[in-house]
Amino acid sequence: MTKLDWDVERQRQVLAGRVADDLVKRNGYTPPIDPLKIVELERGWLRAGGGDFKNSFDGKLKYFPKQRRFILLYNTKYDTGYTGGPHHPRTRFSIGHELGHYFLDAHREYLLGGGKPHASKSEFRRQNRRIEREADAFAASLLLPTHLVARRVNQARPTLDLVSELSREFQTSPVCTTFRVVRLSEDPCAVAGIRDGQIAWMFPSDRLIEGLCYPSRGNIRSGFAQDRWEAFCGGDASKATHEGLASEWLSLYGTAAHIQDLSVCEHYLPVRLMNTLVVLITLDDNDLFWHGTADSGPFDDDEDYSSWTKERHDSGD
Repeated sequence: MTKLDWDVERQRQVLAGRVADDLVKRNGYTPPIDPLKIVELERGWLRAGGGDFKNSFDGKLKYFPKQRRFILLYNTKYDTGYTGGPHHPRTRFSIGHELGHYFLDAHREYLLGGGKPHASKSEFRRQNRRIEREADAFAASLLLPTHLVARRVNQARPTLDLVSELSREFQTSPVCTTFRVVRLSEDPCAVAGIRDGQIAWMFPSDRLIEGLCYPSRGNIRSGFAQDRWEAFCGGDASKATHEGLASEWLSLYGTAAHIQDLSVCEHYLPVRLMNTLVVLITLDDNDLFWHGTADSGPFDDDEDYSSWTKERHDSGD
């Protein structure tokens, strides 16, 4: 990934989120946002149906040219035994994700042009397809709209208590909520997902990138994180907080690379349903920025650029 690739991908996800934000604002929806109400608004072009599709897929959107209509299918397997609302947060996210494919112009045009529909599975899995990441961003913004959430996110540094509070109010999963909190936060922070003993994915806040701290994936470098993963595998579902080092989670450049023992606060949130240990990573803004302005990009130095691209290649990104 070049710096341009990185910036373009982030911008596309931001734009996808804005489409969802505008949709919620325009229709005056209040939390919890019901994505099936949005389906009803598009009834002439779009119909939805749910069923227990086992492990086949969580959601799928298909266009039928003869009927000139889209069909949105969503898996209700997560709804069994759920009492918090008509649909489990995972089901609601799946519907929102498929609505992303419907409302985002490039996605819809692909299907209208005869493109093959693809089944989506889970939230924020390590997707190789850019359009899946955009649909995830759309779904997160749809369920946790900027104008209803951003001010609350930025009252203080993000915590798991805030994630729990928003999850209950907006009926969203911890993974979706943590992702959204990080994306809206004005603090340097990130959310990582540990799966199968590896850091499977990581999403940073804009402020973190501004400080020239870039996500790392692959091997777990934090000893405490490794211990928490092993405990998670053994059935431990408890939350935990730990102070660690930024270098164990992030690729540091510019000023950040020269700050000795730059620390982070790690908040561990086990998500058994996804077999994922979610980690909310926060930094003190003063620790990162008081040394001076981080105004030189990580790719201004050829040696730094080569090191960063090699690290991402070795980790499979």
